[in-house]
Amino acid sequence: MKLSRAFFRFWVQEDRSDAAVDISEWRRWIRKYAILEAARRILNRHGLEGLTVDAIAREAGITKATVYAYFTGRDELLFETVRYVMKWFRYGWLRAVRRGRTTRQKLLRTFRYYLHHVEANRSVFEVLYRGLLFTTEASRSACKTMIHEELNRYHGLLKELVRQGSAEGWLRSVPPDEAAFFILHVLHGAVMRRIHGGVDLSVRDHARMILSFCLRGLMNPSACSVPGPRVSVQEEG
Repeated sequence: MKLSRAFFRFWVQEDRSDAAVDISEWRRWIRKYAILEAARRILNRHGLEGLTVDAIAREAGITKATVYAYFTGRDELLFETVRYVMKWFRYGWLRAVRRGRTTRQKLLRTFRYYLHHVEANRSVFEVLYRGLLFTTEASRSACKTMIHEELNRYHGLLKELVRQGSAEGWLRSVPPDEAAFFILHVLHGAVMRRIHGGVDLSVRDHARMILSFCLRGLMNPSACSVPGPRVSVQEEG
């Protein structure tokens, strides 16, 4: 993933309660960022077998001693790498929502980003889903908790978008919580298929297909007959 100053600020602010950071500490954050980005790229290119401290140091352009100065062991490094990838996920869908003009565009953009993020980090998610990433149960449990929290945040976003769609009249008056869980499960199934089964569709077309599938059950049948902007499942995101 391309270095983003906006994401870097988001990442640092997430992990710090105070805004005052001196120059030396900023340098430490930048170095940590470089290590985690190097680990992510190696995982995606070579899988878990290729992820060694030597490889990370070469990729990041630093020494092995520097890597050990930031991370005490393999599980901590892997946990922080997954956490870094998941924070990119949250940053991405928040940005996708801000760029959508309508509620439906916001839904489509979040679907597209969800699939794009998995596609860009396929090997990371593959080893994660197979439970091969960590050596201890404590690390696996901590990782599951962290991912659960991030997915809960995404679920909250979907719930709010469903609520908005219902208020606008183009979605049925359904329990937003249940509708959001339905959408999340459909998305998860699409992700698993992209990882394990392979999908010929582009991310854009796949996101449109998923949204169209979800809206068939959620869209208000009267939405097409009422005056006002037409709600189309082919709307461009």
